Amino acid sequence: MHNNNCIEFANINFSYPHNQVLDDISFTVQEGDYVGLVGGNGSGKTTILRIMLGLIPFASGSAKLFGEDVEDFDAWHLIGYVPQHVARGEASFGTTVREVIESGLVSRKKYFLHKQPADEKLIQWAMNVAEIADLEHRMIGMLSGGERQLVFIARALVSRPKLLVLDEPTTGVDAQSQERFYRLLSALNQSHGMTIMLVSHDLEVVAREVKTVICVNRKLVCHVNSREFIEGDYLKRLYGEDMKYIHHEHNH
Repeated sequence: MHNNNCIEFANINFSYPHNQVLDDISFTVQEGDYVGLVGGNGSGKTTILRIMLGLIPFASGSAKLFGEDVEDFDAWHLIGYVPQHVARGEASFGTTVREVIESGLVSRKKYFLHKQPADEKLIQWAMNVAEIADLEHRMIGMLSGGERQLVFIARALVSRPKLLVLDEPTTGVDAQSQERFYRLLSALNQSHGMTIMLVSHDLEVVAREVKTVICVNRKLVCHVNSREFIEGDYLKRLYGEDMKYIHHEHNH
């Protein structure tokens, strides 16, 4: 029977000395979902991400990707990852947009022998999907934060992943670029069937964009659809009665 779970965490615990970061975290993310992993600073979001990407060992429990234990998983080309702070970057970063996107193919091959004609198609596809083909020969250091962010999404897309993971992706990006960025994610999820996990502390925006919300605060606070998250009292549980969070109704 085909297991259509992309990610499965079962009873994951993780501690630093004198500091329990994750306490018995369990959740599953199904293929085709668009999920927001949310929580405040120090809530454990980043640790979950690191465990999921096989970057840190965990004390107990199990973590699986596409039905396989993270420790044994090696099909990393199935996962596109956009790390934090890509929108910032260094102005002296003397690499072209195309070169950045091309570097995303390396994980597919482990090393570069020679480019295949298929690679060219993938690069063009990724640039077209992210709508940045016109930036192909520009230096990455000369781009705006919003443009740079799209370049790194294209880099993550070039291996045609099944799962796209983005860590605090809208940091340092203006509102107009954010809107374009969320349109792109929605299209990737709906038209291309890509599973997306968006890690963020920006609860209101995320809850408005995603289908499902996984909210953590060392423990799992909730795993619900986004409407339930907005209408439930989860924010109160997270931030207490005096929370500064006010939900604005959006009049469409």
